[in-house]
Formats: sequence, C-alpha cells, structure tokens
Amino acid sequence: MRKPQVKPIDEGKVKQSLGLAIRSIREEKGVSQELVAELSGVHRTFFGNLERGVHSVSVYNLYRIAQALETTPIEILQRIKL
Repeated sequence: MRKPQVKPIDEGKVKQSLGLAIRSIREEKGVSQELVAELSGVHRTFFGNLERGVHSVSVYNLYRIAQALETTPIEILQRIKL
C-alpha cells in the first residue's frame, strides 16, 4: 500500500480563513465579539485575535464558540477557503 501524498498547508492561511469564517457567522447573527467571547468562555482579546487569524483554537473552544453563535463546528469549518 502506498503512502498518501499530503500537500503542505500554510498554517497562517488556515488561521486567517477560520477567523474569517467565524467573523462572517458572527456578523450574520448580528452579535458583538464581546458577547460571543463571554458566552463561549474565552477572553475577549483572544476572540478578537482568533477572528484576525492570530490565534489557533482548540476543538473544545471551537465547539463552545459554535454554541455561542448558535451553529455547529462543522458549519464553521465548511466555510474555510484555502
């Protein structure tokens, strides 16, 4: 059995695209960064940096953010464009 070829992925592009996906959902819902951060239990500055693509997010926090946005982690991840 041959090893599958894995294409390199730019980590910065992944973070930026994830942040844009979260921001677009948040803006569609008409809620502030502060409210989503509070509801999901993450720090306000962390959430802002996440939307700007500065930080990565754990699966646990992605799930909590999705709950705060009344969506699913899958919906967020499906919006990532690489």
